[in-house]
Formats: sequence, C-alpha cells, structure tokens
Amino acid sequence: MGKENNQIVYAQSAATTQTNFPWIDTRDPTSYDTNYAIGKFWVNTLNDTLWYLNSLSSTNALLQAQWITLISNLSTLSDTLNDIVDPSSGVSTPPNNIQLYGTPGQIDIVADPGNNRLVFTLSGGGTAIDQVQVQENTLPGVNPVDADTNGLMTVSGALVASHGVPLETRSRALNSYNIEIQISDISAAPNSTLNGVSHFDSAAFTVDADGFVSLTGSGAATTDVMVDVFTGPGTNPVVPSGTGVITITGDQVASATVGANVIQTNSLAANTFAIEIQRTGSSAISDSTLNGVSHFDSANFTVNADGFVSLAGGGLAIDSVALQAGTSPITPNGAGQITLNGAVVAAGTNPIRSDGTGANTAAIEVQISQAIAAADPTKIGLANFNSANFTVNADGFVSLSVGGSISNAALSVAMTANISKTITSISLTPGTWDISANFVSESDGTTGYITGSISTVNNTHQGAFGNGLMQMNGAAVFGHMCVTVAQFRKVIASTQTQYAVIQANGGTLKGSAGLFATRVG
Repeated sequence: MGKENNQIVYAQSAATTQTNFPWIDTRDPTSYDTNYAIGKFWVNTLNDTLWYLNSLSSTNALLQAQWITLISNLSTLSDTLNDIVDPSSGVSTPPNNIQLYGTPGQIDIVADPGNNRLVFTLSGGGTAIDQVQVQENTLPGVNPVDADTNGLMTVSGALVASHGVPLETRSRALNSYNIEIQISDISAAPNSTLNGVSHFDSAAFTVDADGFVSLTGSGAATTDVMVDVFTGPGTNPVVPSGTGVITITGDQVASATVGANVIQTNSLAANTFAIEIQRTGSSAISDSTLNGVSHFDSANFTVNADGFVSLAGGGLAIDSVALQAGTSPITPNGAGQITLNGAVVAAGTNPIRSDGTGANTAAIEVQISQAIAAADPTKIGLANFNSANFTVNADGFVSLSVGGSISNAALSVAMTANISKTITSISLTPGTWDISANFVSESDGTTGYITGSISTVNNTHQGAFGNGLMQMNGAAVFGHMCVTVAQFRKVIASTQTQYAVIQANGGTLKGSAGLFATRVG
C-alpha cells in the first residue's frame, strides 16, 4: 500500500492544487499506475529505486503510463567469480562509470545513445554459435551437438573405411563431432561416392612436395596393349577386365603358323592375350620363317642344364663318308640323305667292300664265292646250296642232306717201291655215311702193284683196296687199271676225317685215289 505525501496549496494563477511530493511504495510502478500527474516521482523503498512518470498515452481507449527509473542501488559490478569492479571517480573520464570491455576480435560492445543502450555483438557481426548441426550421429553422439558446461565443443579429424560418403561430419560422443574422410575404394566405372584419401606404392609412383602423383619413370600409364593379331572374341588392343587385369599366357603353335617373326602376341579372348612361339619346321634350304622351339631325341642327343645340345656320345656329326672304291667321299643330298645299297658282284679279290656309286650313293658289295684249288681268303663270297645235297638251318648252318654226297680226289703222285702215302681225305659231320674209294695206277715201265686202304684220323683201318697187279709188255707200254674198294657204312658221332692211303709194292709206279661218302642218315 503506497503513501501519498502531497499537500494542497493555493496559488492565484493555479487556484487550489496539490504539491508534487514523491509517491512512497514497496513496489515499482507499472503502466497501469495512471492516476498521477506527469512528472510524479515514485520511490520503491524495498529495492531503493526512484521512478518518475514520463508520459500518459491511450491505446484502444486504454490509458497507459510510462514510468522511467532514475536511480537504483547498483553501485558496483562483479564477474562470475564475484570479483567486484567499482565505478570510476567523479573526475574520471567518463566519471562515476564502469566500462564494459569486449575481447578484441571476439566481442564488440557498441554504445547506442539514441536508444539508451549498449549493444554486444560478435566481431564480424555474426551470431554466436551455441550448437552445431552434423550430417550423422552414432550413439552416444547427438545431433545437433552442444558445448559442454565449459562452453567447449571438441572437433576432431578421423579416417574411416570406405562407406560411400567421401567426407562427412559425424558425432560419436557428447559435446564433440568428427570431420571424417573415407579411404578411397575401387569400382568398375566412375563412382564419386568411392572417392577418398589414399597413399601410393613407391615402387610404382612418386609424389612430390606439392602432392603431385606421377608414375615411376615419369612415363604414361598403360591402359591397353596392342597385339600382333587377334581372333574374336579377342580384341586389339587388349583392355583390362573389370578388376583391372590383363591375362598374359605363353603358348606354342604349329610350325609355320607365325611366320617370319617366329613369336607373336595373339588375343583369342577378351582381356587376354597369348605370347605364341611356333614349333620348328623342316625345309630343303635355309628358311628363317620355320625357326621355332623343339626338343631332342634322347637316343641321339644330349641337352645340358644350359640348353646346350650335343650329339649323344659327344662325337661329331657325319657330314661325308669315305669309301673303298668309286666316288669317295660321298655327301648327303639336299634332303640330308645318303643312300646305301646292297649289291652282289662277280667273284674277285674283295669278299666285301664299300663302293661309291654316285655323289650321294654307295653300295655295300659282297662277291660271289668261287671254286679254287687251294685256300685263299680273297676268294670267299656268297653262295647258295644245292638242296639235293645240302640243308641250311635258321642260323645259316650248312649240312649235307640225307642222300647228299661228298667226294675228294688226289692228283697222281709218284710211288716208289714200298712207299705208303695219304693221297686224299674228306671231313664228315656226325651222321651215318656210306664210304667208298677207288684207285687208279699208271705204269711207268716197271712191274709192280699198289694196295690201298681207308683210315680214320687215327689211322684206324676201315677197308682196303683190292690188290692190283699190272704187268706190262715192255717199259714203254702204259696200261691202266682201277680197283674199287667195297663200300661200307659208318656212323660218325662227331666230325671226323677219313683218309685214302695207298702203297706201292714193287716197281716205280704212279697212283691216284678218289674218296666218296654219301650221307644216308
């Protein structure tokens, strides 16, 4: 309840009126306190404030009062730590004043006298940030992000796995958020959502101080490969697959497939090419288009660990052949061939010989056997045998056949009285033989006779010639007589020689003998 302290006074010019003493109350006036004269003072004894009525106005037929405070009990200011700041002295500039000071570059405090105010603004004229809106949050992070009780908001940088957002703000904890950049990823086609940070293999790239990336060696990157030839679905050039791969294989192909280059690149499928080398070929003359890879017959060649090829045995290859007769040496023809023929030639003095019959041909010649009076190794040769008298087994062993016969005769020899001589012999193989002999004597002018016998090698008597007496009528008269020994049969178990032996009995004579054997079993 307020207290009015006015007194009524009288003045000639104003008649009776009240004096303008302050209204004393325990509250501040409001706009509804209108029953006062303009200029009326109002004292609030509860908070020691002084007001005066500045004006009265009507709004929508409602009278309103404008009270303005003049003096309060504010005499100092303090900060949040209750450190007190007193006003300046009455002689200071400005006097009796507490100046509000903003940190330069952060808060500006500007006087607005016309509006009776001081204006606090941020340097630059913007609005203070009390929250930060981020793109995403992961609990316990929030969106928007508030500062903590100290007004602090933590902002961090973070590297994250590729997830389709190259750069984003994300709160993962209270009062903080991250500026997150993802690691770069790969794709088959352009895709900006996979952009990110990366680092580079020093074996393939260089990065200068400005972050400029180049290939090692400063060359251009290979994006495709040109090949010699291609066959669909192969392509030229060959490009990488969706995973950036070009497959290169090795292959060998048939001789004369590649040609002059011998080795070529050939694309037979997409994203793939083969390095093909042809197999070697043959020709009658030098031809580099037939060069290629090969392997070697182990019966004829050796190849060491370095790939060095030698003839088996380590000798030299034969490039010509020296012969006994004819053209010598002979050399291979254009196909690398020497022709060797076999030939049978007439009896001579070379049982077997090589004979050059042309520039690239030779004959291995074997002579035909021949009949001679005595052994001579130069006269041996090929023969064939009368099947009526001989057999030849699979090993080429020759035997007399059953019914076959063999004979031998001696030239005439001079025989003096009582002289015994072996005239002829034959060698018989195992079997059963019928053996016989005959004797021929010739008179040389004296009277006498000759006897004979057949003996084995050990002179075992087998049979005898019948005694033959030849009496001539004079020395100048010659006569002949033949006595045949009776035939006998003998079984021979092993090869054995039979001999015809004759003896002169009286006189001086000439004699000869024939020995015969026929195989009967």
